[in-house]
Amino acid sequence: MHLFTMQTGNDAGLPPVLPHELAKIDMQWFVKSIQKQQTRLQQKFSDEDIDLLSQQFGAFLRAYREEPLLQQAILRTQNESMGFSESWVVTNGQFPLVQQFCEGLASAFPNTASVESDFLVINWEKNENRQDLTDFSLEGIMYCKQYQHLKALSALISE
Repeated sequence: MHLFTMQTGNDAGLPPVLPHELAKIDMQWFVKSIQKQQTRLQQKFSDEDIDLLSQQFGAFLRAYREEPLLQQAILRTQNESMGFSESWVVTNGQFPLVQQFCEGLASAFPNTASVESDFLVINWEKNENRQDLTDFSLEGIMYCKQYQHLKALSALISE
């Protein structure tokens, strides 16, 4: 069984990035995740921010346990199957570094093999304008590539 599946019950084996998933993990796992992503984090975060990240995660866990309204809001995001941005809105920006860290985990990993694989899937070559794939740019590219195909399918369904 995959580590993420054991920690979060997430059958897809994906890292926990939504508030309701993070509420199920412990501080030790989160610190190990930070250590594992240290090089990647240093590209976007200062050393002080990386130190504050674990503190914010601890504050997140305390708030989840001690603030019933926050806990209910977070659980509601799970029940309503909300997306990433919608799920984090309920925290009212209280844990911005935790949210940014999770955004990074939810985005395309920057290693060569996975990037090349992603571009192979969408039949596109990487050029000098696509150097930073650690954010949601790849997702945008994929949506753009699908637009004409989905538009044609929509037309077929409407007929």
